[in-house]
Amino acid sequence: MDNMLIQVKGVKKIIFFAPSDIDYLYMRGDKSEIIDVENTDLIEYPLFVNAQKYETDLMPGDVVFIPALWLHNVVCKTFSIGVNVFWKHLDEAFYDKNDLYGNKDLVGACKALDSTKRSLKELNNLPKDYKDFYIRRMIQILKENL
Repeated sequence: MDNMLIQVKGVKKIIFFAPSDIDYLYMRGDKSEIIDVENTDLIEYPLFVNAQKYETDLMPGDVVFIPALWLHNVVCKTFSIGVNVFWKHLDEAFYDKNDLYGNKDLVGACKALDSTKRSLKELNNLPKDYKDFYIRRMIQILKENL
């Protein structure tokens, strides 16, 4: 969900990455494998150099809008208190009704990701050359829809 981070006390540094940079962030599920975005091991994560960072310090009284899908990293520079306010801006049917805090992917996205996992499970039963061929075809179809 979209949210606002309201800085009440202390200072936080926040670094944002646009959703279009997902290819450079080494995602594993909904988390990046990169722990330290300020001192990233570029030998282990060479594509990270292509990710565009947007960063700012939040001071007491500052409010920052964090759009849905924007990956972000928050580091407290001092003792801090912040308040997040989340809200749903899409039709209610897009959201899992049991997800009070907006931590889950949208319902349609969950179904699509599950279908992808099932498809890969099927392809894993094929000989390696066939598996490779059909995965590349799937990637091609997905890229055509970007």
